[in-house]
Amino acid sequence: MKLLKRATFLILFQLFFYAAQAFAQAPVANQPINTASRYILGDADEILIKVNILGYVRKPGQYFIPRHTDLVTLISNAGGFVKGADLDKIQLLRQKASSGTNGNTKHKEEHEINFISINKYFETGQTSYLPTLRAGDSIVIRQSRVDKIRNFFGVNSVFNVVATLASVALIVDRLNNN
Repeated sequence: MKLLKRATFLILFQLFFYAAQAFAQAPVANQPINTASRYILGDADEILIKVNILGYVRKPGQYFIPRHTDLVTLISNAGGFVKGADLDKIQLLRQKASSGTNGNTKHKEEHEINFISINKYFETGQTSYLPTLRAGDSIVIRQSRVDKIRNFFGVNSVFNVVATLASVALIVDRLNNN
C-alpha cells in the first residue's frame, strides 16, 4: 500500500512538472524589448529617457534627459555645436514601433531616419520645428558641405596649388628660353 501511494505521488508530481513546462512563457530572448526598461526615475521623481548624440557637438555621448526634452536642449546639454556642423540636415534615428513576434522568429529592430533643419527654428523661433525626443533616439550631426570643402582647400592645399603653379610657370619659361 505504501508503494502504491509513493508511485501515485511520483506520477502526479511528474504530471504537474511537465504541465508547468508545457504552459511556461517563451524565453526572454524571443520576446520584444520591454519599452518600460528604457526609462529611469530621476532625482525629483522625474522620468528620464536615454538618448544618444553623435557628431559635431562638444560632448557627444549617451545622455539621460527628462522625457519631454526637445532637440535644442539635448544639444545644449552636449555642449553645443562644433564649428562646421550641418544645421540643415540633422539626423534623428528613431526605433519604429513594432508588433510582437512569435516564438519561432527573432525580434528585429527597425529604425526610421528623419532629417531636421534646426536653422528653421533659429530663424523663426517656432518650436514646431523641434522634435520631442523619445527613449532610444539617436541624433547624428554631420559636417556641413561648406566646411568639408573649406577643409579640403585648407592652408596646406592652397600652398601646394600655388607651389605647383609656380613650378609649372618656371618650367614653361625655361622651355621658351631654350
